[in-house]
Amino acid sequence: MKNLSTKKRIVQNAVLLDTVKSRLNDAATSTVPEVLSRLGSRLTGLSENEVREQVHHFGKNAITKGKKKSLGRRIAEAFINPFTAILIALALVSAATDMVFPALSLLGNTPEDFDPLTVIIILTMVVLSGTLRFVQESRSGNAAEKLLAMITITCTVTRRNQPKIELPLDEVVPGDIIHLSSGDMVPCDVRILEAKDFFVNESSLTGESEGVEDEKDMVLLGYLAFLDPPKESTAEAIRALKNHGVETKILTGDNEKVTRTICRQVGLKVNSMILGSQLENMSDEELSRVVEKTQVFAKLTPDQKARVVTCLRQNGHTVGFMGDGINDAQAMKVSDVGISVDSTVDIAKESADIILLEKDLMVLEEGIVEGRKTDANMIKYIKMTASSNFGNMFSVLAASALLPFLPMMSVHLIFLNLIYDLSCTAIPWDNVDEEFLAIPRKWDASSVGNFMIWIGPTSSIFDFTTYIFMYFVFCPLFVSNGVLFNDLANHFAGSELEMMQFKYAAMFQAGWFIESMWSQTLIIHMIRTPKLPFIQSRASLPLTLLTFTGIAVLTVIPFTPFGTMLGFAALPASYFAYLVSCILLYMMLATSLKKAYVRHYGELL
Repeated sequence: MKNLSTKKRIVQNAVLLDTVKSRLNDAATSTVPEVLSRLGSRLTGLSENEVREQVHHFGKNAITKGKKKSLGRRIAEAFINPFTAILIALALVSAATDMVFPALSLLGNTPEDFDPLTVIIILTMVVLSGTLRFVQESRSGNAAEKLLAMITITCTVTRRNQPKIELPLDEVVPGDIIHLSSGDMVPCDVRILEAKDFFVNESSLTGESEGVEDEKDMVLLGYLAFLDPPKESTAEAIRALKNHGVETKILTGDNEKVTRTICRQVGLKVNSMILGSQLENMSDEELSRVVEKTQVFAKLTPDQKARVVTCLRQNGHTVGFMGDGINDAQAMKVSDVGISVDSTVDIAKESADIILLEKDLMVLEEGIVEGRKTDANMIKYIKMTASSNFGNMFSVLAASALLPFLPMMSVHLIFLNLIYDLSCTAIPWDNVDEEFLAIPRKWDASSVGNFMIWIGPTSSIFDFTTYIFMYFVFCPLFVSNGVLFNDLANHFAGSELEMMQFKYAAMFQAGWFIESMWSQTLIIHMIRTPKLPFIQSRASLPLTLLTFTGIAVLTVIPFTPFGTMLGFAALPASYFAYLVSCILLYMMLATSLKKAYVRHYGELL
């Protein structure tokens, strides 16, 4: 059945393709009156009723890019990913060991061992993570759609009683009389009824490097002069970009005199200028050297603009190209980021990655600053999470091998990470030091490994300190009258021994649980900046509130009935004297290692 369905689609597509080819051939070879008659149109354009009929019959003039994802599919994609798959697998295992086996009295379990808490916490994490992802992706998708709706590509058509009107491309219907001018995009398959100085760039279809100019005999009638002054904000924008480490180069088709005048008006010193005629004779190797020290390129062809941009990129630069004309489209396409404005020709807007909706060029500075903030906060999260997880993993593995009981139960680790991850959700809105924003940065994946190895073990040092303190000092002092866990069997027996062992482990786990949250959360403030945290550089209010709320919540848990359900024992107040001194020493060591890391690698993030 599947093969028959595939063959049927192939046949249908072949028939459709033949039909399209036949229609195009008829439109190209028939006379103008025949084409208009076939489409039910005329040179004065279609009426509104005829337009509605055409839309009803043919639909919108828009390429189908696939149906919008349904609500169900978006929910499924938010909840089905490797992270939630692991959590669901853990929930199934926990459901079997903590609920099914005790309920059925299997493998030595009894109904009294029934404990659904771990399953509840894991499923809560699944619901929270999936919900957050769904909400964030929905918001970003809606924002993208709204932005796209603000940018429209239009064309000029003649309709009955309306000689020339501007319409969005998707409102054009078969039979419309379309007027094209320089830089316009051809909105559909068209039959040329009348043309003057007709020029079509068909290189994207044929592979030719030059456009095609229809059939000669042009007569010079005169000259036109154009006034195209620079925008008022240009000079300020150039200075702002320079302050952020962005060098401005001029690539223009204007002659050298006009170019020098414009540069002078915008406060740009012309120390060196290369003309297109000079560039034409340069090899790629020579040009790669010239582009580094040349600030202004004048009398360039579109191909030469693209060549200069390509050379800059090959030299390792990230290149943004801003243009608003037909001759800029090629350079925008080969740049890292093509920038245009909403009021320019269609081909420039189609070639651009970013379209400015405001006339003020200072939005370029805003875009750079926001982009660098996003980059900085992304790097912060990756590095702090990698180093924190590395330190915790090392601590748990070492403690599991050395201690006679688990340093922290799986449900404790899951709950700890849940609260920590919720605290991290404010990192995208964190403040970024001005020094970081001042110069461009490049992502270096190897720096994550270096950072993890340098900073990660720092927390492990104080984890081990906590282990030693809790095991040899605190728990014996407040639980077993000075008796160590390994010696409990020599002093107690039966239910009293079990109670002592449980309280010993419960107090140990509560102590490390709180210390882990304090160290894991405060490291966010330590490594978000190379400066002294809280003094020289402060986190944003949302991040500060969330992180300290997380610390407060997890600190209180062992003293609540919920903490008792998790298997914790309430800690004496004297524990916090140790905790504060431990965290202060941890922050001092982290600051020292952070400074050493910056001296060694040149930067923190």
